[in-house]
Amino acid sequence: MSLLFKKVLEKIKYLTNNKVDKTQGFTGDLNNLKTTGFYFTSSNSTNVPIAGYGYYVSVINNGDYTIQMVTTSSNNIFNIKTYKRQFIGESEWTEWVELGSELTKRATNANFNTITKTGTYVDDSSPTGANRPTDLTGILEVKSWGNFVMQKYTIYDGTYFYLRGANNGSWSEWKTYKSN
Repeated sequence: MSLLFKKVLEKIKYLTNNKVDKTQGFTGDLNNLKTTGFYFTSSNSTNVPIAGYGYYVSVINNGDYTIQMVTTSSNNIFNIKTYKRQFIGESEWTEWVELGSELTKRATNANFNTITKTGTYVDDSSPTGANRPTDLTGILEVKSWGNFVMQKYTIYDGTYFYLRGANNGSWSEWKTYKSN
């Protein structure tokens, strides 16, 4: 666990122990939410990890840095996710990082040729992006080193997976494999 994350947990524990438990409503740009407290945002708020959700937001500001931790508000257990980001000094906000699966990102409706950063990408809810091996939902795993990229796409039921690679941006064809 990082030192920064430990400090965040300590601050949350302090706020909880000192009866700072009042949740405030917030609608607007999360980039402007830098006051320590607990908030609930509407689905109309901006600069959130995934648009269209309301979030429970915990903000910690100690003067040198601000940390936001947000959890989606959803009646579907599979849609409940927690993210974090930080703002240090006068810099910009870091990217949202999903906690518990720090390499997981969404790839729905994306052009797979543009997904070249190492990581695991969720491709769900009627995917339609370009350069996909199939129109079935699944998981895209990407390994990247230098000018080489390898992509493996596994459909959700696990019966098939697809492989392809790129060298200097030139992609091979997808090859289909049946899982054991």
